[in-house]
Amino acid sequence: MLQTLSALLPDIQNAHKKTPPEIRINALNELNKQVNSANFKELEPNLVQDFFPTLLKRLDDKPAVVEVAEKVLSEMISNISIQSLPIFIDILSSELQIDSKWKSKFGCLKLLSLFLNRVFDLDRDLLSACLPRLVPLVSSCVHDLKSEVADQSRMTLLQILKGITNKDLEPFAEILVEAKVNPEKTEETVQQLGGVVFVQTVEGSALSVVVPLLMAGFRQNKTVVKRMCARIVSNMAKLVEDPVEALPFLEELIPSLENATEVIPDPEARDVAIKTLQSLNKMKCSAKPKPFRDYNYIQECLQNKIG
Repeated sequence: MLQTLSALLPDIQNAHKKTPPEIRINALNELNKQVNSANFKELEPNLVQDFFPTLLKRLDDKPAVVEVAEKVLSEMISNISIQSLPIFIDILSSELQIDSKWKSKFGCLKLLSLFLNRVFDLDRDLLSACLPRLVPLVSSCVHDLKSEVADQSRMTLLQILKGITNKDLEPFAEILVEAKVNPEKTEETVQQLGGVVFVQTVEGSALSVVVPLLMAGFRQNKTVVKRMCARIVSNMAKLVEDPVEALPFLEELIPSLENATEVIPDPEARDVAIKTLQSLNKMKCSAKPKPFRDYNYIQECLQNKIG
């Protein structure tokens, strides 16, 4: 069965200019039969790891090939385990780079949107846990030169932010996306967020959606915006129970706060920035990465176990 499946891959990959598209179309149709067979769960690991990357390439192919590829990918997305989301994100990321073909980017974003609907319905906590990876990946496309890509990325980003499980931030999902799309709204959004009284534990998912806004605020010339950003960091930092959750964001936040301590003229506000900076440096020293959270570490362990 796996041998039959693997035999289809070379034909699907064969996108040489002299190769008739019918060869890819026929192979894709055969693959779709396997995707919809009773043996899907047995084939799933190979389909995800071996076929997804190639199928995504077919989204920038002849129109007839793209149509069938989209059908196969949609069927796969509807059937695969939602727990494959982290792997799926890794595979998608290669096609969501700045220099990726726009049709591939557009298709990938639509597929991600389809998958996110399932994940949100079945395991919102999984979506929340993946926000630190999803937010920067999709945000990188919101200003794409192709309007189709930019529009789809904005819609997908709104879906992603449904994974915010921090009650303090839930009401701000739309304005956070709006600030990402329209940088001129940064100051207004920072001011709105500055009025939030944070009471719930702050995890990586919450930081992943707020830190980009804060970084944009710290880059502004207005001292009042820098001051408000420093206060927001201070308020959120007090509610970080596990320093590991904040670790991925400290490399950006610490230099920005260092700069704020030098340029904020108001003594009281500068004192807040200094104390927050000290808190973040302490957090950085105490944060010890946990290998069981690392996808590559887990994959290596499993491969060694199987081997």
